[in-house]
Amino acid sequence: MPAKQIGLLFPVSVVDTTPYEFYGMIPRGVMLVTVALGLKEFSRANVEEVMAPLNEYLATFTERAVDLIVHAGVPISILLGPQRHDELLRGVQSQTGIRTVSTLQCILSAARALGIRNLAVVNKWSVEMNAVLTRYFEQHGIRSAATRALSMAPGSFLKMKNADGLTIAYEMSREALLSNPAADGLYIGGGSWLTAPLVRVLEAEFDRPVITNTTSFVWQARRLIGLREPVVGYGRVFDIPVLGEQAI
Repeated sequence: MPAKQIGLLFPVSVVDTTPYEFYGMIPRGVMLVTVALGLKEFSRANVEEVMAPLNEYLATFTERAVDLIVHAGVPISILLGPQRHDELLRGVQSQTGIRTVSTLQCILSAARALGIRNLAVVNKWSVEMNAVLTRYFEQHGIRSAATRALSMAPGSFLKMKNADGLTIAYEMSREALLSNPAADGLYIGGGSWLTAPLVRVLEAEFDRPVITNTTSFVWQARRLIGLREPVVGYGRVFDIPVLGEQAI
């Protein structure tokens, strides 16, 4: 029986790379309870559509008595906007009584804990979406030092082979860091391509911390549900001592 359960609201219909990476990092005895929203395009209208049955999604998590709810999918947070994002998380936590965070919050917390102030960013999102993301980081004291994006719709990147995704993410990451030596950290965005295997490689090559959606959310989830087992091979963020709950 799982000792802990984490409810994951996942934006797209195919859920493969995030669980694969998650179970490689998290100790045995922790289970993901995933609800896939089926986002088809990066638009506010489609976000509103897939979020409409929110009460049904939350019922799944309460029925399974999860210990933490994670609103995954940075694009949904971006498209909702900061105010709606914050209101959504507060509402979910109030309705369920279960601690609720977003991947976006986890990324910000991880970057802060690592002391990153000039963040290079790599993802598959549009210019407009990255502009919102840049403003969000800057409002919280982190400058977006360089952004390299390959704008793709969910239907396109879900068809991408894992090996191709790894190659593209690696090449974009190198370009982002080489183009701006002032960047003191790298964030590889997106939970629907493999990125965790690149963390150790890029940290060794550039001597700068690297975070991803999955490493950030696993790092924060461990703190919030009280896991102390070490995680090795997935980046400097896991070298930070687990001292209990951290404010988001």
